[in-house]
Amino acid sequence: KIGLVSTVNYLDSLEDAKKWLGSRGKKCYTERGSVAKYPGQILGCDISAGKRIEEKVDCFLFIGSGKFHPIGLDLEVSKPVFQLDPEKGEIIKVDSEKFLKQREVAKALAKECKSFGIIVSTKPGQLKINEALKIKETLEEKGKKCYIFTMDRITPEKLEGIKVDCFINMACPRLALDNRTLFRSPVINPNELDIQ
Repeated sequence: KIGLVSTVNYLDSLEDAKKWLGSRGKKCYTERGSVAKYPGQILGCDISAGKRIEEKVDCFLFIGSGKFHPIGLDLEVSKPVFQLDPEKGEIIKVDSEKFLKQREVAKALAKECKSFGIIVSTKPGQLKINEALKIKETLEEKGKKCYIFTMDRITPEKLEGIKVDCFINMACPRLALDNRTLFRSPVINPNELDIQ
């Protein structure tokens, strides 16, 4: 019994996978999440399509590329998650352990930082300037230096010349997950910031 999930760009593959697996005696399940529009679709902010079928399945198969969505699912369910990556042509068992370790290291490093660059994206749904201003105010009250940087597409190259001890990512959380090791300074998401 397999729960099938994907992102919007690979949703068409779910029906093909269901037919192929079904012809080999596997029962497949999809469900619509609370925010996502289509059955089997998961978003960075909504993996409920997986959670809703967790009790019916033995494992999950995520069809798609990138680590963010399958790791997000793996962190929230108790069943194994496998990823079929059409771009790489491989199937792997998703292991969120490395992500958890990287996150803990970034959080620990951020505690010692004295200067922060708060990254805000101008993309629709990611323009969180009010939250960025609140974080900036809180950090400055703690004696930290803070700068807010806004841009559309955020890449390590665009931030290369900015000299801060740590970046706080206000954009899509996958920026820190997929690219955490590519940045010169630690990158954390707001929920990973421990302000004492």
